[in-house]
Amino acid sequence: MAAAELCGQMRTDLERRRRRRSHALRCALGGAAAALALGSADAHAATASCAPGSLNRTAVLPGTPLAVSPLPDSLDASTQTQISMLGAPASAITAVTVSGSRSGTHTGHLEAYSQGDGASFVPSSPFRTGETVTVRGHVSGTPFAFRFTIAQQDPIPIPTPRPNHPPASALQSFHSAPTLQAPRVAITTSSPAAAPGDLFAAVYGSYETGGPMIFAPNGQLVWFDPLALGQ
Repeated sequence: MAAAELCGQMRTDLERRRRRRSHALRCALGGAAAALALGSADAHAATASCAPGSLNRTAVLPGTPLAVSPLPDSLDASTQTQISMLGAPASAITAVTVSGSRSGTHTGHLEAYSQGDGASFVPSSPFRTGETVTVRGHVSGTPFAFRFTIAQQDPIPIPTPRPNHPPASALQSFHSAPTLQAPRVAITTSSPAAAPGDLFAAVYGSYETGGPMIFAPNGQLVWFDPLALGQ
């Protein structure tokens, strides 16, 4: 594996681990909040279904030299994931089978790493959201098996912004452009250490008028690009 490829894989693995920790924390907090709401008698029933059975799991399969990805029993794999097996030559990894609980058996091929210490199973078709994927095979004659779950994305509702009309005193108006209403800028502090020249700011808030703007040190508007609420 080339250096750039290895660095990219390391960054991907680190990001996956960060997401797993964040996901597990959200799940644990969600379960705890539900338990408090329902009372201790229903605490067990309120545990979030997405919470992993244990944290800080190892990627190394028991009895083998293989460190695998996605992490065994993880819950956040991509539908497009490959299955990495690191720690033995590709020639020692045999009889690999991959099956999804919804999508069935997946064909694919092993792609050896250029440094000679592993391979990735590249499936011919994507997995399905929410399904459990089971991987079986042999490494140097020793059987191994593990499973992971394809992530099911949580919908993030985006509320429709409500316009909040600012008072006239909060806006600037111009005879040459009557429809252009920029937020009024008040310069309240000056410093002799400040560099000379115009200032750039991105003015946003609860008002419906906002956007990037350039203004002079005295607050006089030079340029303004109004953006619609929510942009």
